[in-house]
Amino acid sequence: YDVGGKETTKGKAEKKGSSGAGRVFFYGMFAHFLLGDLQESLVALKRAAGAGHPRAQYSLACRLSAGNGVRRDSAAAVGWLRRAAVQGDADAQFNLACALIGGKGVKADAKIACKWFRKAADQGHVKAAYNLAVCYERGLGVPRMIPKALELYDLACTKGHSKAQYTLALYHDGRLGEDAIPAGGSFIKAVSLYTEAAHAGHTGAQYHLALRLFEGAKGVDPDPMTAISWLKRAAEGREGGLGAVPAAAYRLAKCYEDGDGVEKDQLRARHWYTASAEMGDVTAQVDMAKYYEETIGDSKRSRFWWKRAADQGHTEALFMMGLHYDAGQGGERDAKKAAESYIKAAGKGHIESQRRAGMCYENGLGVEKSVKKSLVWYQRAADQSDPHSQFKVAVALESGEHLPQDNKRALFLYGAAAEGGIVGACLAVARFHFVAEDEEKAREWLEKAAKQGSGEGYFGLAMIEEDKEVKSKHLEMAVETGHVGAMVVCGDMATEKGDHKGAVYWFEKAALAGSSDAHFNLGVCYENGIGVDIDEKKAMGHYLKAARMGDPDAMYNYARCLQDNGKDGTKEKDIGRQPGSAPKGDMRGAVRWYLRAAELDHIGACVNLGRCYALGHGVSKSMKPAIRWYTRAAVSGHVGAQFNVGLCYDILGDPTQAARW
Repeated sequence: YDVGGKETTKGKAEKKGSSGAGRVFFYGMFAHFLLGDLQESLVALKRAAGAGHPRAQYSLACRLSAGNGVRRDSAAAVGWLRRAAVQGDADAQFNLACALIGGKGVKADAKIACKWFRKAADQGHVKAAYNLAVCYERGLGVPRMIPKALELYDLACTKGHSKAQYTLALYHDGRLGEDAIPAGGSFIKAVSLYTEAAHAGHTGAQYHLALRLFEGAKGVDPDPMTAISWLKRAAEGREGGLGAVPAAAYRLAKCYEDGDGVEKDQLRARHWYTASAEMGDVTAQVDMAKYYEETIGDSKRSRFWWKRAADQGHTEALFMMGLHYDAGQGGERDAKKAAESYIKAAGKGHIESQRRAGMCYENGLGVEKSVKKSLVWYQRAADQSDPHSQFKVAVALESGEHLPQDNKRALFLYGAAAEGGIVGACLAVARFHFVAEDEEKAREWLEKAAKQGSGEGYFGLAMIEEDKEVKSKHLEMAVETGHVGAMVVCGDMATEKGDHKGAVYWFEKAALAGSSDAHFNLGVCYENGIGVDIDEKKAMGHYLKAARMGDPDAMYNYARCLQDNGKDGTKEKDIGRQPGSAPKGDMRGAVRWYLRAAELDHIGACVNLGRCYALGHGVSKSMKPAIRWYTRAAVSGHVGAQFNVGLCYDILGDPTQAARW
């Protein structure tokens, strides 16, 4: 809208008011503008306004609204505007309508505002005609009627209203309401209107005129030099930079960068890029961020411009700020702000931000951990074909832990993720085909994983390969990727061939990589002198490492070694030992490890733990826990445990249960 103000047109009110009131009014104007006596002027205006002079009423309203020589009073100003408007003063009618639109000093009422705009426009008030056109264009206070709006814009154009000229030019240019003007408008008419508004100082018109002169079409020849001139005026704005068009500065920068209509000048290009960015052009801000990041290598300045663009809601900038906060690049590291940035960009459909938002919720990075929320974002990214997110959703669908189980959908997403280069997805698809006993398709997906350098892929191929030479090659490739399982299998194969030293080599290599199986196997080798000299201490060391990794067999063997050898691995001597007497090893430690293995359903550990309770070795002697642990082994078919359960019941005096076992 055009804001309130005075025009030279006074309308019907010019002839109203007594001649005496008129003389008082003109004296008030004389006192104000020539004598500079605001108080004397105010006294005269009040007398003339009270006597019914409309221009005095209008002028008094302006003084009250602005607080010029009097206390600001918007409500009183509206009262005097209304009295002048009723008498037909066009300026008063226009300003009263503006007050009603904005709710300044009066309750907002667009419908009544349009009534006063129309009255002022009927008297030739050009700003009123323009504002009424805006109301019809937006359906504010009147029904939305684009043809009526265009008619009023055209009326304002004939009186040189630059905003109306610019708006009507946009319609003729097809940039507003493509169907509003018959036959799509007139390019020549648009250029003509842009030109009139541009000469009147309208910077938007100057910018669009420049664009049209660059392109040229439909009777308008291209004129890059003139276009550059208008671009400069639009980019510089009016005095003090008022009305400067950021997009014009950006286009001017492009011209200097590319030599379009001017000689190439990178310094001037950078000047206008900076000017455009500082004026708030988000595209320029993004370009500045990339310039400092990629060309200059100044992460601090880059972050500054990404932040400016992100604050305007630019999607890529929000994502980049997430990365900067994540890594602490160019400033503070802040997981919470990183998550906020990712989530905002994710909400705008940015795929990688959706995936990272999922990661934040999955791992509790900057937000409260929530698998449910993580899957919401993973699903949205998966719907946009993000392979990593497809894999995450597929895992959830297969497990049925956080999403309803759907193996069919899971397989589809695994396949899509695999096609997107996710190795784990290739292996998952292969697993599905193994379950379906389709070895040919499983092999196909394992080969795809192997081609991407997956040790698991090579290892899987080795496990299904019957040709020993090909199997060895696959294992060799898996070992090169550091696949621990492949190293263990190589050790097993060496053992089968009788190459025990070779087996130890592979087991030691796998053990260094953290394999519990390898540590267990090395324990067996050192305990029994297979490929190495017997070394009970080293054997126990490897058993302990495997046991701490959760291997129940290693727990059992370590407990057995503690029972037989003690903590230091020194073999107990049997000389002088009475039948049924307690071993001289570390029985308390042995019981602890038997218990851990037994809780993992290791049968041998259950039997030995039962014996410890039955005989009181390392624990207080008690038949009830002895029976409990013997029974766990007995129900699995262990004959010795079954006999011992019966023996315990016999000792407790329960022949029926004893006979049963």
